[in-house]
Amino acid sequence: MSAVLTDKPTSVAESFRWAEAFSRQNTGSFQLAFRFLRRPQYRAMHVLYAWMRIADDISDEPPSGGSFLPALDLWRNELRRAFAGEGRHPLSPALTSIIRDYEIPEYCFTEVIDGVECDRGRVRIADFDELRRYCYRVASVVGIACVHIWGYQHPERFLPAAEAAGVAFQLTNILRDLAEDRDRDRIYLPADELERFGTPPEGWGVNQPGFREMMAFQAHRAREWYARGADLHPCLTRAGRAVFQTMTGMYRELLQKIVERDYDVFQGRVRVAKRRKIRQLLRSVPVRFGWRRGGN
Repeated sequence: MSAVLTDKPTSVAESFRWAEAFSRQNTGSFQLAFRFLRRPQYRAMHVLYAWMRIADDISDEPPSGGSFLPALDLWRNELRRAFAGEGRHPLSPALTSIIRDYEIPEYCFTEVIDGVECDRGRVRIADFDELRRYCYRVASVVGIACVHIWGYQHPERFLPAAEAAGVAFQLTNILRDLAEDRDRDRIYLPADELERFGTPPEGWGVNQPGFREMMAFQAHRAREWYARGADLHPCLTRAGRAVFQTMTGMYRELLQKIVERDYDVFQGRVRVAKRRKIRQLLRSVPVRFGWRRGGN
């Protein structure tokens, strides 16, 4: 679980340091995007990222060779203790702090646990309604938690926009990870659509009849969700808009890279070049300082 539970008290300051050290080892490019935030928000994002990353890691590889469900149950129980201010994990004191300071709803965490629980073992998705629910659980609620940290206005508008952005991000991840997930017997693309295009997973590849058309359909859908997610920009603070624009830009670049490779996601992992990531960061600087409103 990236760290053992312990009865030894961990101070809030130590917990924040633990979260930042953990996050720095794992966040990659988004670490730089967090720099647009004020220091308290920056630290809070490290805590949020660390919690979400541990939950995701449990779904991919249970700690110390243990089974998936007991590990996830431990993390679920630790979440309850953190909300009560009684956590035993090194991350929990900091988590308790940001939950209280930014009023992050508990469902933002419990939905993630329910979502990664769906990742255990064999995965099959019947239709897009089911896929959308999955994306909401593992991505949209993460965005909602982020928005609480970044600061927002128009609460009636930000929730559907944050949900849409999360769906777009997760759809992009699914297309990128198609081969890796199939090797784990996890098929996230809707079964009814695979049947319609005549693209069973066992035959996936650019030479499979209908595969490119099926992938183009999925990419077009992701773009539609990015367009819906763009409504989040006016709901955010300047710093939040800068972070969100950076993240959206990098995910859009990833989707475009998949398209540029003619949907061949089987010959090595699709990655965005460092120069293109830097370009997205630079584009967000005027947004952070209010010289440009931002948006996609």
